[in-house]
Amino acid sequence: MSKKIFIFTSEEENAKVYKLRVHKNVVYGVGLAFCVLLGAMIGYAIFESEIWNASFQQTVRWQEDMKAVQAEKEQRIEELTGQISELTVQIADLTDQNQVLKDELTAKMESEAALAAKVEAAYLPTDFPLTGAATMKEVDGQEPMCIFTSSIDGEMVIATAHGTVIAVNADAEYEQNVWIDHENGYVTIYRSKGDIKVQKGQKVTKGTTLFLQGKDQGEMGYQMIKDGAYINPAEMMSVNG
Repeated sequence: MSKKIFIFTSEEENAKVYKLRVHKNVVYGVGLAFCVLLGAMIGYAIFESEIWNASFQQTVRWQEDMKAVQAEKEQRIEELTGQISELTVQIADLTDQNQVLKDELTAKMESEAALAAKVEAAYLPTDFPLTGAATMKEVDGQEPMCIFTSSIDGEMVIATAHGTVIAVNADAEYEQNVWIDHENGYVTIYRSKGDIKVQKGQKVTKGTTLFLQGKDQGEMGYQMIKDGAYINPAEMMSVNG
């Protein structure tokens, strides 16, 4: 069986020579082991390289995905910012419109309140019952009355407020009388010898002529009822007229 001889020496003088005999199978085995180790190292290096490449590619893909997500997020934020700006403008417009409507409603309510107050005042019997000047005498009692005397020919007895004529009666002292319901608890009674100008059921307004009095018919009586009870009409005129 052949053996391999390895000689080891040195360049120095009188150097010794060393001989090493190794069986060829051992040499083959060592060579084979070296080749296997080298192959394993090369394979491991290739494997590590592939793993690194895969990891690197995955990292790159992740970064690209993150960039895409960030870009989408920024685009969405931009869209929402635009929508918020539009909504802010719309809210401002609606606020202005709401304020305009509130102002219009307030003005309308004030106008309606003023109109209601004006209408209410028109139905309160506070005016003077004659178109001209006259002297006045108050008569007390259960049915108080104001007696007006005028010497003017053609003097007119007029309604002191809006209402409806509810009665036209004969009057023992003044020949005839007119009752007006003012639809708010007040009823006024006008007593005169003049020519009557209205009839029962007629709607009248403040200032409507009820009687036309001649020079010798200048005296007229004026009474007032509030919620079914007589009151002094002079007090009503002094408070509101």
